[in-house]
Amino acid sequence: MSDKEQYGTRDLTYSNWHRWKSTRRFLSDFDAWKLGMIDIDDVEYCRWCSEPLALIELAQDVGQGHKCAKVTANLADLATRPAYRCFYAISQGDIVQFRVAPLTMNGDREYTMSPAEYARFLLGFHERHDCPKRHKATGEDAT
Repeated sequence: MSDKEQYGTRDLTYSNWHRWKSTRRFLSDFDAWKLGMIDIDDVEYCRWCSEPLALIELAQDVGQGHKCAKVTANLADLATRPAYRCFYAISQGDIVQFRVAPLTMNGDREYTMSPAEYARFLLGFHERHDCPKRHKATGEDAT
């Protein structure tokens, strides 16, 4: 993610174009239906080597207990990376709470985190990642 928000809104043109009701203009109904797509919400990555560290499926918390994330979980398994489902609650324009559950391995256990706890949770992926490029750039000891 860029450190600055680029546009402030999400353009939905491609999302709408990719849907069955649109692509069937160019393909048979069945072939248009086969074009399944999801967006990737969050890939936590190393800033030095660009290696993906975790995949996170995000949604605003409106009291739901589930978010389908089969493709994200499958992608994480293929990449041998952890994957999580994260609901975030908003109050007065800021995030006040996170509900986080693994998509792989014991995905039924949910953890409630404050924004500070969630930031440390994300930092943990980076701290467990042994990146030689980071060690070289920062002068850290790799041992």
